[in-house]
Formats: sequence, structure tokens, C-alpha cells
Amino acid sequence: MTRLLTGARPTGKMHLGHYVGALKNQVALQANYDEVFYIISDIHMLTTKSDKKHIDSIYRNAIDMVIDCIGMGMNPRKTVFYLQSNIPEQNNLFCLIQNLTYVQRIESTPSLREMSKHSGENVTLGLLAYPVLEAADIIGIGADMVPVGKDNIDHVLVTQEIIETFNQKYGTHHKLPAYITSQCNHVIGIDGQNKMSKSLNNAINIRDDKQTVYDKVQKMVWKQRGDGINVVIEYINIFCPKNIEYDSIMDKYNNNENVEKEARQFLYINLEELLEPMRERMKPYIDSPEKIIKLLTNGTQHARDIVKETYHKMRNEMGMIDL
Repeated sequence: MTRLLTGARPTGKMHLGHYVGALKNQVALQANYDEVFYIISDIHMLTTKSDKKHIDSIYRNAIDMVIDCIGMGMNPRKTVFYLQSNIPEQNNLFCLIQNLTYVQRIESTPSLREMSKHSGENVTLGLLAYPVLEAADIIGIGADMVPVGKDNIDHVLVTQEIIETFNQKYGTHHKLPAYITSQCNHVIGIDGQNKMSKSLNNAINIRDDKQTVYDKVQKMVWKQRGDGINVVIEYINIFCPKNIEYDSIMDKYNNNENVEKEARQFLYINLEELLEPMRERMKPYIDSPEKIIKLLTNGTQHARDIVKETYHKMRNEMGMIDL
């Protein structure tokens, strides 16, 4: 049984940055594995968003995330969507493996260094332990492959190191997970200043209707060649096919000809060709959210059964006593 594990924090509806940075790659990989697990990491979310308003949003955001993932191509008949906090054995497993790595090693992970910049000296224990809890996620499910962004590769390496230490200490043979990352891990926002983000209101959401997408394309920053980032051209390079029309637009742009109107229309047409099938896949679930609740409930129970088995197996291998 081969397993792919991926997931995200439940912070709201998803946008094209999520698609390019993660989901596009995951959709392409799903056919290669017997089971695909998508973890909705609400405990991870608490490391940076633990206010009551954030916690109150988890349930609605989890439902929206599952709908959006299906829209972007995750197969609901094959993908096991599950809520991290509803698997207590996950935390028990985390407690076992936290003693198999060192604080200095965790502090050196690029993602933790980056997140710590925003916390100053007030780094919570939960944030510090974030990579180890992620290791528990991977080990608990028994993942063979973990698609990650470039800033999270070290989390899989930490997981591998923890498993190797466990195998050496207790004479076991747990498998090491592999990782894969895409070439493009983020998309710049339509403002041309920051990466695409819901909170910055510079994103094209996959649920945006045609008029909204059109309006956002018209608002994108346009700059002549050599004057900085031209968002329209950036998006054309990411989302549009490299065909005759693409070649014509790029030739004119590189020659500093006036191609702005043509480029915006070309981009809009291609974004709509990408988004319309997503809207169609999402519609049955948006209209009937109880289908998503059932998927999430059943998926969480299935994932819990697997993690529970892993946890008790590792307890026994360590020689822990069960009363």
C-alpha cells in the first residue's frame, strides 16, 4: 500500500497560488499511489493563529478547503481528507518522537527561522516543535511521498532523521519518506508587490466568477520591459500555453511594442479555461455541503485508525508498558 501525504492549514478559501504552489503537482501525482491523504492541519494553524476568531473559523474553512481541493482536481473517491486535531493518537506519537531530535536541529530549519522573524523573541513552544509535529503526521500515516514547498524540505529531512534514530535505537525497520517539490512554489499577487495572499487581497481565488477574474486581470500591474515585474507577463508565463499567440505577444513585449490589451485578453481567456472546470467540479459540493462533511468525517476516522495502529506499534517496539 503506497501513500501520498499532503495538506495545508485551514485559513480560508484557496487561490491560484495554492494551485501552482501545491495542488497542481499533487493532482498529477495522485494516480501513482494507492491512497492519497490530505491533512487539514488545524493544530499547526494554532502555532501562529490561536485567537478565538481563528479557532472559530476552522470548521467552515476545513469544509471550504475540501471543496476547493476537489475543484482543483483532487479525486474525492481516492483522497482521504482528515482533520488533524481529531486524531489524539497523533499527539501521543509526537510525544514519543520528540526525544529523537535536538532543539538545535529544529532551530536550523529554514521555515522555522522565517516564521520566528515575525515572532521576535516570543517563539512559542508549539512553533518551535512545529517540524516535529509534522514528522508525526508523516510517520503516523506511513507516507511514502510528501510533496512540499522548498522551504519545507527540511521538515521531511527531520522526519527521515527521526526514523533513522528510532530504527537504530529499537532495532526496527520503518521506511523513510521521500519528498518532491515543484519548480514554482508561489505566485506573485496581482499588485506586483507580494506573493498571492488572501489577507492582502491580491489573489485570484478559484471560486471567482468570470467578471471578477476579468476585473482582476485588468487591475494587474503592467510595466514595459526593463521597468520591473510585469504581472501580466508573469502570469502568461505561468498559466498560458506556449503557442503561436504566446510567441507573438512575447515578441512584441520584448520589442517594447504596445501589446498590453492583447496580453491581458490572452491571459484572461486562458485563466478562464483553467478555472471553469474547477467551478464545475466544485458546484455539486457547494450546493450540498453535507457531502463534504461526510467525506471529512469518514476520512478522519480512517486516518485515525491508521495513526492509532502506528502509535501502538511504535510503543511496543520501544518497550513501553500498557496497563
